[in-house]
Amino acid sequence: MSMELLQSASPDAAEAVTVGVVLNRPLETMLTYRVPEHLRRLVRVGQRLEVPLGRGNSPTTAYCVAIDPPCDLPESKIKNVLAIIDPEPLVDGPMLELTRWLAHYYVCSWGQTLEAVIPAG
Repeated sequence: MSMELLQSASPDAAEAVTVGVVLNRPLETMLTYRVPEHLRRLVRVGQRLEVPLGRGNSPTTAYCVAIDPPCDLPESKIKNVLAIIDPEPLVDGPMLELTRWLAHYYVCSWGQTLEAVIPAG
């Protein structure tokens, strides 16, 4: 993800239709989720979200890293965000760039790196 994508995903982005998220799992890709209408004005880059994952739609914590990312999935394949966990973003743009670089350098997922830098509690 380039800095350009993060900038277009500024915290001021209102009416987000989809978000790009990363998980604390060994996944290399950013996943796309649809934002329900009642959450569209609240979702921001840097927040933790609850999203359904897998065939069983297990509620899973994810980190929002992009607003309205490019997506070539059909509408029917995109699941809805379940909830916003944090009312305010936990990380800002520079920290997202740093954690993305760390993930690449240490060959781990971006979500695992974000999980490591966010203080517990």
